[in-house]
Amino acid sequence: MLVYIGMIIISLVFAILANKTKSKIRKIIYYIGICIPFIIVSGIRYDVGTDYMFRYVPNYISISEGKNVTSLEPIFLLIIKICLIFSNDYALLFIVTSTITITLIMISIFKNSKNIIMSVIIFFVGSFFFQSMNLVRQFMAMAVIILSYKLLFNKKTIIFWLCSSVVAVLIHSMSVVILIAIVFDKKVFDYRIVLACSAIFAFFGKNVIKFVLSLAENSNITNIAKYAHYAEQGGNLIWSSLIVEFLIYVYFIVIYNNAKKNEIKLEKEGIFFINAQATAFFAIVMNVHIDLFFRVSIVFSMFQLISIPYFYNISKKCEFKILKNNRLLNNINLINKGIVVVILLLMTSRMTFSNIIKRSDEILPYKTIFSDERKEK
Repeated sequence: MLVYIGMIIISLVFAILANKTKSKIRKIIYYIGICIPFIIVSGIRYDVGTDYMFRYVPNYISISEGKNVTSLEPIFLLIIKICLIFSNDYALLFIVTSTITITLIMISIFKNSKNIIMSVIIFFVGSFFFQSMNLVRQFMAMAVIILSYKLLFNKKTIIFWLCSSVVAVLIHSMSVVILIAIVFDKKVFDYRIVLACSAIFAFFGKNVIKFVLSLAENSNITNIAKYAHYAEQGGNLIWSSLIVEFLIYVYFIVIYNNAKKNEIKLEKEGIFFINAQATAFFAIVMNVHIDLFFRVSIVFSMFQLISIPYFYNISKKCEFKILKNNRLLNNINLINKGIVVVILLLMTSRMTFSNIIKRSDEILPYKTIFSDERKEK
């Protein structure tokens, strides 16, 4: 774990330096400094991430031997074939995918985040970095999604958002769920309806899900048909994620309602973020039926890298009017910081329990491609 701690400390040092400087050249240098520790740790890893040896190494070797792997999407398959032009060593694939994923995510943070330091912290304690070393294709696709989300908010650029969504789907087919986001910037979903639907589907949603997945099972497309098997595996309610996603959703709703009382109109971006978080929460609830929904939740919770700093910034502009008679709310900035700290601590607790104690995503022990274990093989 020391490798990961050292990585995040170095990245945060560069994030702090980038936040303090006004020089564009220095800022770019510091931004690169933020990315490099993540790219190196992820890129030179060996047998780190559940799917490393289970999926990607066998696929790479099979394709290098001229075999056909039908379960990979076209763009990811193309990336493998390009890597094979330069080397038959599968290590190159992880260097390339890590560089692409981390760079695209960080560019989005640098361009869109209201607080880059907070975003970098969330990328780490929210387990997004650790998940990216397991769900390689999905996170590469999500990196494309988070980089292009603002294209949705303008009629002139929405076609480019659709194109970027198609690119994401061609990297990982799960990304098709992002297409429902086309309505996310129109109007904030009523939280009462969101909570009611979550409760109803938690008890009665299994049959609906099985019906939809049965349609997928009849598909001749491998990448679609494979998801039908999730229905047979069942699911579970991930309480740590449920608590975190719910608290973040409540935080967004409270800040949104308070902004309205301060006569501050939320931009399309803010509306989009609330609805994305509502969807992430709903998907976590649905995971009680089928584990597939955890992956759906990640697609939308990924926006927390930008949405949490966004609402934190909005709350600093408002007088807190919802409970204005409460003496504790005289210093709203202190209260606001406290809430965000609680969210980050809960994320950290979830990461510790999931990734360190339960060894989820199999990111421990950390090994590199220079390890003796790999040399022996």
